[in-house]
Amino acid sequence: TSATANSAITFTSDSYTLFPTSKVIITTRRSPATNIKPQYLVQLLQGPAAYCDTFSAASTSGVVTMSLLQDGSATKNEIYVLTVGADAIGGSIAMFYGSSAGSTVQITPGNTLLANSLLTSLNSITALSGGISVDSDSSGTRYYISFVGNLALTNITTALTMDASAVQYAKFYNSTLTMGTSEGGFVAI
Repeated sequence: TSATANSAITFTSDSYTLFPTSKVIITTRRSPATNIKPQYLVQLLQGPAAYCDTFSAASTSGVVTMSLLQDGSATKNEIYVLTVGADAIGGSIAMFYGSSAGSTVQITPGNTLLANSLLTSLNSITALSGGISVDSDSSGTRYYISFVGNLALTNITTALTMDASAVQYAKFYNSTLTMGTSEGGFVAI
């Protein structure tokens, strides 16, 4: 608070380092008048400084997955769901029924024929030939593999698996972001 009415604000005996993004905001809280001393609010701000000091490859876990959706029984067909996320941009997956390998399935961006490729791969396994259907959802990211025909209404004990180690993924990186702010509080003078 100033000592006399209509006095100027001065900063004495204190030194301030103002960075290029720093600023001082002075607001009048109480205007001076006869017998009323002015009061100013001084806000010293230093803008946030942000920098990144490390980068690491983002995880591709969960981009291409396959899981059992429904066990087969006397009233239901066994169904697996294969999910191919948008970050899978190429390469291939290999399908297996137990230790029997199917043909390799190519993954390309926007591949609307992936369901047909999966069906061809699985039908190339002798034990599954003619006993599989593959349908995709409207987004084209989920493929439902159903045991049908001579494998319908059966609890299949041999596992259907895939190897996605040859899938190519979009390159995304995680970063460690360090932010520092030094916002001075309000000082009434």
